[in-house]
Amino acid sequence: MEKSRFLVLVFSFIPGAGEMYLNMMKKGATIMGLFWGISFISGSMGINSSILMFALPVIWFYSFFETHNMKHFTLDYRKECDDRFFYNMDSIFENGGFFSKLDNRNRVIGIVLIIFGFVAIFKTVQYPFYRLMDSINPVVANFIHSVFNMVPDVLISIFIIFLGFRLIKGKNSSEEKDYIEYTGKDDDYEK
Repeated sequence: MEKSRFLVLVFSFIPGAGEMYLNMMKKGATIMGLFWGISFISGSMGINSSILMFALPVIWFYSFFETHNMKHFTLDYRKECDDRFFYNMDSIFENGGFFSKLDNRNRVIGIVLIIFGFVAIFKTVQYPFYRLMDSINPVVANFIHSVFNMVPDVLISIFIIFLGFRLIKGKNSSEEKDYIEYTGKDDDYEK
């Protein structure tokens, strides 16, 4: 049964909903969770929009165009793509995968939770501390206020840089494992 072209268009405007309408539930839920999760974290933590919000248009356009691309395929192929997508997501965290150098996914989740915990503490403490300092010395209070506003963005930026270095380091070490140096002896090839 072919899906309604109009409803595909309507659902494609909501990230993940188009995939879900095309019976790609795992992929749709992942895209939707990622899009709205980033929106929630950026909005609730007061993080500068230039840090995390850059990913939202990328996710939206990917979801929109992928929905319009997948509507032409059969249901069986779409389900196969959905299963393959979820399998590839699991392989990211397994040995030899994307985050293999980070030990396991618990470490990644732990780092993210620690960073957002620090951000939440700074946002909670910032206003009362600023009011206290403003009554003592307004010039120092303005300086401290501007520093407190930068801390969440700096923490997120450090985390992104850390992940980038780990990914680069992990890629180089895996390439070295695959490389076998030729010693010039043909004894290995003779039987």
